Amino acid sequence: MADHIKINTHELEEVAGTLKRLIEEFKNSGNTVDHYAGTLGSGRMADTLHEFASNWDIHKKKLESELEALQSAAEKGAEAWNGVDSDLAKALMDAGKKEG
Repeated sequence: MADHIKINTHELEEVAGTLKRLIEEFKNSGNTVDHYAGTLGSGRMADTLHEFASNWDIHKKKLESELEALQSAAEKGAEAWNGVDSDLAKALMDAGKKEG
């Protein structure tokens, strides 16, 4: 069964780091409407952009939340696996000492 369990914790930690940076990008992205509000004036185009931006802000917050959960799971998974790996190595070393 051991040949079926392959976890590269370094890659898992890298994924967690990438997700953390992506979350920061989302949080620091600002409001879409602010960039174009002055050039569109008022009217249908401005209203449509404002509606889109409002919807995007709602979905962006949901996406941020989901990314944070995934990032946390990746970090905790790497930490847990490193702990299991260390505990197993110690147990095997201790068992070897008792036999010798």
